Amino acid sequence: MIKNIILDVGGVIFDDSKENIRKLLNTDNDDLYKQAYSNGFNKCLIGELTIKELINSLKDKENYKELEYILRPDNLINTYPVIKENFEYIKELKNRGYIYLLILQMRVIIILMNK
Repeated sequence: MIKNIILDVGGVIFDDSKENIRKLLNTDNDDLYKQAYSNGFNKCLIGELTIKELINSLKDKENYKELEYILRPDNLINTYPVIKENFEYIKELKNRGYIYLLILQMRVIIILMNK
């Protein structure tokens, strides 16, 4: 019997790939990707840092405008889009009673369990 299913959000629920950023910004800058989805971004996901704090910490970067665009919450639908096929599968698991999904701003907490 399945008791718990735990999913990583990046690359499973949300597309945090370099390819997505390349297509969106028409750039081939690996450093931009690394800076945007750095340890600071991970801290945002678990609630240790706000997006505003992360963006403010990047103000001295040469590519600040691009980083701000990638990280601004109103742009996340494009810069951190949902992977629809995976999300539909996860919704089906939820409908079967296995999953509880809670998303609060940039804090993403996933608790998956049997009812």
